[in-house]
Amino acid sequence: MKKIGIVGSGNVATHLVIAFKEKGMDIAGLFSRNHHSAHEICERFSIPYFETIEQFKQVDLIIVCVSDDALANLIPQLAQYAPTATTSGTIDVLQFDHLKDVGVFYPLQSFTTGKNVAFDTIPIFIEASSDAFAQTLKDIGTKLSCEVHFISAKQRQHLHVAAVMVNNFTNHLMTLAADYLKKENIPFEWLQPLILETVDKLSSISPYDAQTGPARRNDQQTIDRHLSLITNEELKQLYIQFTKSRQTTYNHD
Repeated sequence: MKKIGIVGSGNVATHLVIAFKEKGMDIAGLFSRNHHSAHEICERFSIPYFETIEQFKQVDLIIVCVSDDALANLIPQLAQYAPTATTSGTIDVLQFDHLKDVGVFYPLQSFTTGKNVAFDTIPIFIEASSDAFAQTLKDIGTKLSCEVHFISAKQRQHLHVAAVMVNNFTNHLMTLAADYLKKENIPFEWLQPLILETVDKLSSISPYDAQTGPARRNDQQTIDRHLSLITNEELKQLYIQFTKSRQTTYNHD
């Protein structure tokens, strides 16, 4: 069994630790610049805390779950001690200097503290500096998920752009909608069935075909009525831009 070392103590690191422990995998140690959160994770899951990165000499694989801007300096250091993979969705890790193999172990999901996820449904994307290391990462990935794919850095970067659109952009729109309703003393929870149906239908039809609403049917009267109700100028401009984009997409219907 591979001895795995974890770098980082944020959401991704925490959820990977949970997933690895559930599968009985050997986490040899964890290192993080945030000593407080790192110690909390180590105590919670009975994992050794690494005081320095030199302690990764004793592991077979390092998985790095830190912000992208830290990777350029961190990856060459870690790859002196053991094969190293990052969970980044955007960084081309193969460009960095490395004495041992480097790669990517990218679980495509939004991880939030306190919210458990079913790892077996999360697609994991693999890239590596050698075929042998790619196979190692795939073997680990298949212990966690039913869906593991090899993917190039460029494809992964494009995938990450789309992931930001469907997750982060959508979540921000929901935040704006919740704020809008709060000012009118209307519970956001009343939108929950609509939100769930919006996502659920995408399992059987395309996003293009799933689109409904006044912009698709060119109901300008309803659009104008909506705009008259929106007093926040930023929100009004977003509504206008999204409406124009949808009208452009469906203007041939």
